Amino acid sequence: SYIAYGLPAVLIMIVGPMIQAFYRKDVKMRLDCGKESTRMQNLRIIAGISMIAAALWGIIMGIEAVFYTKYLTVESYFGNMINSFLFLLISLAISVVMGILVKGKDALNGASNLISMGMAFLCGVFVPYEFLPDYVKKIAVFLPASWYVKNVEMLAEGGKMTAEFFKNCGVLVAFVAALFCLVLVIAKRKK
Repeated sequence: SYIAYGLPAVLIMIVGPMIQAFYRKDVKMRLDCGKESTRMQNLRIIAGISMIAAALWGIIMGIEAVFYTKYLTVESYFGNMINSFLFLLISLAISVVMGILVKGKDALNGASNLISMGMAFLCGVFVPYEFLPDYVKKIAVFLPASWYVKNVEMLAEGGKMTAEFFKNCGVLVAFVAALFCLVLVIAKRKK
């Protein structure tokens, strides 16, 4: 469940500066002078960010396969793969939004800490969900990490992908779609 804290923090600090660099005026002017189309430039940026995210996700899944093999069934491992991949997409969208909106590396570091620790505390990563007050649980429903943590706990307890697991995955997919739409809107307004 600590992936809900670490993944957004790491991706914001890796992807955020890359996005900030491409939105700097001098870099944008240099790119516009080249013969490559804006579409191709954007596809290359997306490919680079996707490779970084895929490598990070692969490392996390490899660590899980090596160190937690005796605790996982095949079904729970694949459930964790699906769940963590969806949360990876959410974290990636958050990191792109932060890269576009936040100015400066120090501010990006602060935003990274605020977002990742805030979601982790509100969604039951550091404090078990059942010990959280009711008003915090009502807030946590609107954060993607709470749905991720619910799935992690469900797989840890039963080891099976139930209908509730897939319902929670559907909520994560809705978060992915909403955040990527937000990325597109912010990117368009920023240009």
